Amino acid sequence: MSRVLQFGFVIAATTLWFAVTAYAQSPAPADTAKPVPAPQKDPPAPPIVFFVAKGEANACGPGCSEWIAADGTFDPGAAARLRALLAKTAKRKLPIFFHSPGGAVTASMEIGRMMRVQKIKAGVGRTIPQGCDPRQRREKACDAIMRSGRELAAELRTRATCLSACVYALIGAAEREVAPDVGLGVHSVSITRTIKRMTREGRVVSSSSKRLAGNAPDVHDAHARLARYASEMGIGPALIDAAAATPFETIRLLTRDEIAKFGIDRREFLESPWMMEETKSGEFFVGKLVVAAKAGEPKHYRTTNVLLLCGRSGFITIGLTRDLDPWDKPAAVAVAWPGAEIKLMSGRSPPPVAPGVATKGMPVASTPAIATKEMWVASAPKTLLENATFGETIELVETSSAGSGASVPPRRTTLSAMGLASSIGTLAPRCR
Repeated sequence: MSRVLQFGFVIAATTLWFAVTAYAQSPAPADTAKPVPAPQKDPPAPPIVFFVAKGEANACGPGCSEWIAADGTFDPGAAARLRALLAKTAKRKLPIFFHSPGGAVTASMEIGRMMRVQKIKAGVGRTIPQGCDPRQRREKACDAIMRSGRELAAELRTRATCLSACVYALIGAAEREVAPDVGLGVHSVSITRTIKRMTREGRVVSSSSKRLAGNAPDVHDAHARLARYASEMGIGPALIDAAAATPFETIRLLTRDEIAKFGIDRREFLESPWMMEETKSGEFFVGKLVVAAKAGEPKHYRTTNVLLLCGRSGFITIGLTRDLDPWDKPAAVAVAWPGAEIKLMSGRSPPPVAPGVATKGMPVASTPAIATKEMWVASAPKTLLENATFGETIELVETSSAGSGASVPPRRTTLSAMGLASSIGTLAPRCR
């Protein structure tokens, strides 16, 4: 029989909520499809680089430990570089993981068609080779490693972005997987027209460029070409309509409902691996995101955050937050694995997000959504979690209120424990 452990609400809800806020500062999709300012904080990404990466077992999915990393801005020569690499790795049938702010749309469509012809699987993920600092988004030393032409030992993190032109490459893949913590964003096409005045000898006298956006005829034609391309890939016009309606200066982060409705990734249940995270203030926590479709049509998706962070001395706080659902209010929630069950207590009235918690890089559309989530929290002895034998899965156990005296069995959701033990092993020494 499982040992039932119930620890009180021993950590201030504000502490957990700050961790939730930090977790939300990822590029994951906003809860509402609302345009947000396009990210311009980091130096421009260099031309996209493709290289073979090797990780631990199941690093890129069940049975997958090798993949092709694609990191940077789509440029006119991108398709030729990928084609050359695919010629060398053709027999290995490696998936491709993109991490890109966008770039040349024509190059992304060429890559999309290339992947479709070769029946390549693709996803979104940030590849971090050994020797690169994961806390740095862009550094020259790491860029040199990625462009070395060697196959690199690396880590794949799905907390990544695929924006603008990157999305059009992604939809070309024969099979697509968009993890729960991926940021997928679109906006209108922008066209730069350059006029050069030259002498008879071919010397450039003057040059001027003009950016076309909005309702310009050339932009309208570009969106029409994109719509035809999307149709080739089995994607309906709604994706391109959403992009065309979003000014080029902003990014529309797609919701999970839209990612499914547009046909990009229609999986009804998906989860991220357990992963150690570090906030900008230097605090560490372990997080997992779970996305599940609710019954009925059209499909609507609900996102759950499961967090572990340092609590009072000798304890680790376990927290669960998710979107509020008036039709789904469990009376009790527990996390269980062989030999133990930890009951969580409900935080019915979470505090508002503290001023200054949302950083400049955080999409403004995500900030108010944090305050509309339900919260469950418990505190467990650090030694219990350090010595736990989780196996391959753990369970989220939810007990509903019996409406008319009828016995309602608990709802059990099985979650992968991949990475949980190692993440706890890294977190625990950092806690008091």
